[in-house]
Amino acid sequence: MHTSPAAVLESHRILTRDLERAAAVGELRPAPGPAAQMVMAANAGVALVIVARPATFGDASVSRRVRDGVHAAVVTPDVSGASDDADGAGAAVSEAHVPSTAARLSALLRQSPDPALSAAEGALLTEWLNRLSNAPRDR
Repeated sequence: MHTSPAAVLESHRILTRDLERAAAVGELRPAPGPAAQMVMAANAGVALVIVARPATFGDASVSRRVRDGVHAAVVTPDVSGASDDADGAGAAVSEAHVPSTAARLSALLRQSPDPALSAAEGALLTEWLNRLSNAPRDR
């Protein structure tokens, strides 16, 4: 069994904590755990290909392009005011907000569990919110 170096575990913990704060204010698409995995995997992948294949991936812009792609997948877009459209576009924007809203509510409930819910109810709600925040949206 392979164990990760302490620095890797600490950086993952710090990133996850920061992403939990982003989720709590509605700025995260997936749940913080999967978002942290995406960011860490992208960082490691870019570093590895730049070192392992400098002739193919020597262009410094690859890092920026991967970063921008990960940000687009992890961070919610600024759609303020978009739900007020009279042509029905607001429904699409609302559906697009389901994952980030679920991630936000899940993060808020982790920070301050609701005393109105039993432990089992809280666990079930958290499971449902995590499913919603991580579900593919191309159905």
